[in-house]
Amino acid sequence: MRKIAAKVSKRISKLSASKIIDLNEYRRQKKETESLFDDIMTAETAIQTGYDPLHAIYIHTQNLLSVLTEALQAVPEPALNRFFDTIASADELYMPSGPPMSPLTTSYFNCWLLFDLKFGLDQETLTTLTIDLQRHLGLDKNTLAVMQSMQESRMGMYEFMGREGDKVLLRELTRQEAYGEVFL
Repeated sequence: MRKIAAKVSKRISKLSASKIIDLNEYRRQKKETESLFDDIMTAETAIQTGYDPLHAIYIHTQNLLSVLTEALQAVPEPALNRFFDTIASADELYMPSGPPMSPLTTSYFNCWLLFDLKFGLDQETLTTLTIDLQRHLGLDKNTLAVMQSMQESRMGMYEFMGREGDKVLLRELTRQEAYGEVFL
């Protein structure tokens, strides 16, 4: 487990072991958490609304990661505060998909903050933090595998170069390699 994740894990364990519980605060947080989970689009719902099954899994996992990281804001850990302060500053600076017109879509911004924004000596992201905290969060191995695949990907800007059979040919704008392939 990476360093920030270890601190958060220790804090969650300490809070869970506390003998004194503020029932009003517990009820409030439970209601907020349930509300967040109600907003997650399941893969089944995404498929029923016309999304490709693989894209449906991506949508569900990205929604789940967003909800879990939002819930982590309730953990009183200074190392986490740096993550969330940076995200709030970037959100204010770039205003994804908001007026005035932003060059960033909300989806692109969310991918950056979940998978690319790194902190600490171990270069942790919100996704690696979530993966490391899976014991506390009750995540199954398939969900973890999808999260890990998403974490290992990276954002890029591509030029569409055409199609070749069932492949889409792309050229990354910041590199000189000729073509990459994406299977349909």
